[in-house]
Amino acid sequence: MYKNKNKSKSFDKYLKTHFQPAMRWAASTEGISYIRDRISTLYALLPNINDCMFAVYSVWLNDKCSYVGQSIRTVKRLIVHAWHLSQDPELYFGLKDTELASIKVRIETPP
Repeated sequence: MYKNKNKSKSFDKYLKTHFQPAMRWAASTEGISYIRDRISTLYALLPNINDCMFAVYSVWLNDKCSYVGQSIRTVKRLIVHAWHLSQDPELYFGLKDTELASIKVRIETPP
């Protein structure tokens, strides 16, 4: 079977620089508090963190749809977005933390 080494390296980089830090953050007191207090719609999904839930989802900032994506492990992908919002919202979403009045996530297709 042919394996694209560049894609594999890219995925490894994503795991090390985004996914794994986001999962550690979400398991910490800081991460749980941020999700509970700022993204209640994600907090409600946390019991499904280990489920294989393929879905199209959206991220809403200040009541505007800012991002639409899809994932096989949707809750974990949403945690990565939450981590980015907590660390550097301007870099990832174009808004300063002080400009974020509300953050919501929504599952657009049923699991």
